[in-house]
Amino acid sequence: MTQTLRLSLVALLLVPMYLTTRAQNSLVLDSTFSKTNPALFMQVAEDVSKSATLEEAKQLSYQKLEQEVPNFGFQNASFWLKTTLINTGAIRLETSLEIPHPNLDVVNLYLIRKNKVESFQGGDLLPFKARLFNNKNFQFPIRLEPKDTVELYLNVQNSGEQFHVPLLLARNEIIANKASNEQIIYGIYFGFILFVLLINLFYLIVLKDKSSIFYVGYLVCLMGLQLSLTGFGFKYLWPQSVYLANHANPIFSSISILFLIPFVQSFLNIKNYLPRVNKGIQGIWIMMLSAALLSFVEVNSAYRYSVIVINACSLILSLAIIPISFFILRKKYKPARFFFFAFIVLLLSVFMFVLKNAGVVSSNFLSDYGLQLGSALEVLLLTLALIDRFNEFKQEALTRLQEVNQLKTQANLALEIKVEERTQQINDQKIQLEIQNEEIISSIKYAERIQRAVLPSNELIQDIFKQNAFVFYQPKDIVSGDFYWISKSNSHANKIYVAVVDCTGHGVPGAFMSMLGHTYLKQAIRENEHNSVNHILNALNARVRQSLNQQDQDGFSVQDGMDVSLISLDFETNQLEFAGANNGVLIVKNNGELIELKPDKQAIGSGMREVKPFQVQTMELNKGDYIYLYTDGFADQFGGASNKKFYMKNLRVLVTKLAQLPVFAQYQTLQKTFIDWKGDVKQTDDVCVIGIRFE
Repeated sequence: MTQTLRLSLVALLLVPMYLTTRAQNSLVLDSTFSKTNPALFMQVAEDVSKSATLEEAKQLSYQKLEQEVPNFGFQNASFWLKTTLINTGAIRLETSLEIPHPNLDVVNLYLIRKNKVESFQGGDLLPFKARLFNNKNFQFPIRLEPKDTVELYLNVQNSGEQFHVPLLLARNEIIANKASNEQIIYGIYFGFILFVLLINLFYLIVLKDKSSIFYVGYLVCLMGLQLSLTGFGFKYLWPQSVYLANHANPIFSSISILFLIPFVQSFLNIKNYLPRVNKGIQGIWIMMLSAALLSFVEVNSAYRYSVIVINACSLILSLAIIPISFFILRKKYKPARFFFFAFIVLLLSVFMFVLKNAGVVSSNFLSDYGLQLGSALEVLLLTLALIDRFNEFKQEALTRLQEVNQLKTQANLALEIKVEERTQQINDQKIQLEIQNEEIISSIKYAERIQRAVLPSNELIQDIFKQNAFVFYQPKDIVSGDFYWISKSNSHANKIYVAVVDCTGHGVPGAFMSMLGHTYLKQAIRENEHNSVNHILNALNARVRQSLNQQDQDGFSVQDGMDVSLISLDFETNQLEFAGANNGVLIVKNNGELIELKPDKQAIGSGMREVKPFQVQTMELNKGDYIYLYTDGFADQFGGASNKKFYMKNLRVLVTKLAQLPVFAQYQTLQKTFIDWKGDVKQTDDVCVIGIRFE
């Protein structure tokens, strides 16, 4: 028998085996398995009663599932999906089934192994704390022993919203990495929307433009809608509210459109350009108002009506704005061009989103996050439209000013009267600007309260250190680029983490960086509590560099970062661990000896081409030893008789003297020294010093 003939016979034997496997809708796994889409191996049946038990579900009439992503439209229905999982490998597989659609009402999983049933319940009809995993998506564990066979039944139900069921079967670590990456991506997205919102709040405060009021309302509701659609709202904002989990989508989407419609009417001046079209748009607004009111009602028929009206009106409005803005653009109204492109981008992203849900387009970065990318570009373009209109107003004002200057050369007594009147107007505007400046300062002071709220409270510090610690915190401006972190370890009862962080810049830019650093430091400590403190800095460095997109093909272009002193104190072993990024630690022993722990000479997220792991230093402490953590603000402050820097050498001498005083007296002495040294000189940088007596 020739080699070709033997291969042909083997192929003939394998084809029936493959067809049998597909016909039985079994998913065969082995030790090399990582992830797959189980929908390719599933059958589906509709449960008309919406109340079938597992035994009743087994008797339903199943058909082959023809979609990569099961999509049931806007039905108020219940469906059962089933398949068989077979582990042919010799090792146990720790996997999970993830359903990346956080807005499903019911998601129940049943695993049948040797006539024994294991069941899991999920869906947004249950509080978030009922979930087995802290995942915004639904996730269920599936353990497959070697040579194991498991029958899988999945029951999904929805009450009228978009009913698609994306599925992923993967090892646990893959799903965990996916969730972590999504957290970063969505964090950047929501941070961008928040940034645009703050910009438009500024324009609203300064210009008091009616269009800006509607646009700010639209942005707030858009953020709420995206938080609800992605599941982050249920996870972080209303985890106990099943009502909001089920009603937030239509509530936020309808109210956002109620703001969007008058914004479009006002900005494009549709009433003057297209009066008949304006009446039609007003009719859409009334329909949307009824949908918004019904979205609050806990009646299924009202809920379904609101969802249908919202989707229909949204589609009509999005399609209508494109030709409307194009028509007005042809009337030489230039800001309309941003409207035109904004809604084209939005429609394309929604179209891609629908195609992915229908299984027409495979899952990739563009299809998975296209809706967020499209909405981000939309709000950016609409913001540019507002700025463009403001520039037109400014140009008109400049033109009028030129006309006034021309009249100055021609007028005599009448011109002098007009100049006096104009001067009075300018004085009035100056007063108005001063008032507006006070409002801006008030907003920044409110931001200061938010920033201080995330810092450890005095009660927490005193609870941890029992009157044996002080914090000298002196921002250069209202908000600060410095922050500090003090927390007990969740996994070691006698361990405490203390960090002092100096972010790039000060004022508002520094405060933005400090909030980013605070979030990532908290995550890094939580995820690395079982490791030394240098692992925490390594994790923080990776997060910051990734978040700021610092690396490009030619090296690093973004130099923003932060200097960090991080220690852990173990009161059981009397051990201190230290890791530092450009910031060190001073220790004054109870015998007066000064010890300085030097940091690594690189910053967190510094933009350096070569990133080295941070090193850890350990030291045994005795009762009565003092530890001092600091940023460079104190040492860099100009002052004194010669108006020079205070310098680090003087700070070392100062803390050696401070260690001889009681803790509160140390704080008073440090504060007085700084004020006396600075004198009338402007503060150079944010200042933060923490002193701790080890007991």
